[in-house]
Amino acid sequence: FEYIPRLQEKVLSDPHSEVRRDALMKLSASQDFDPSALCKLVLDTEKAYPVIGLALELLNSVQPHKVAPYVTKLKNEDADQLA
Repeated sequence: FEYIPRLQEKVLSDPHSEVRRDALMKLSASQDFDPSALCKLVLDTEKAYPVIGLALELLNSVQPHKVAPYVTKLKNEDADQLA
């Protein structure tokens, strides 16, 4: 369980989107981890589509009623701001 804080740090601050996505995926596989808060934070700050997509998927699996505002926000985002 000591790896959870390290993976959370990678999700939020690694310069490579593949690493951020993989770290989020590994966290989601842990039964001792609730991805809700981290997914919301990712959806508020992330610019890479693969990471955003996974965060939406995970949030939808645990709190489906919380996803709609993020989908609406993303529909209104300038596509040039997302990678």
